[in-house]
Amino acid sequence: MCAGQYDVIVDENKDAPVPMRIFLRNSKIDNIDAKEYFRVMSTGIKFYEKLIGVKFPFEKYDSIFCPEYRIGAMENVGAITFNDGFL
Repeated sequence: MCAGQYDVIVDENKDAPVPMRIFLRNSKIDNIDAKEYFRVMSTGIKFYEKLIGVKFPFEKYDSIFCPEYRIGAMENVGAITFNDGFL
């Protein structure tokens, strides 16, 4: 569970394989190129769908950049948490 005052950036690309969002602190919003981030995530999902022959099995893909997150990242169903120091 992630809780806090997060800003949300929603991918507006209707051709994306699934709805995608980025959650991050307002103080970090200038540190991300959301359009490029969504492009890379979409490309990766499409690549693996083609390689494996299975559609992405979840209804969404969220990226949550957490402050003071002691580990680098954690893969969860439909949501990946990252240390916001990566931004």
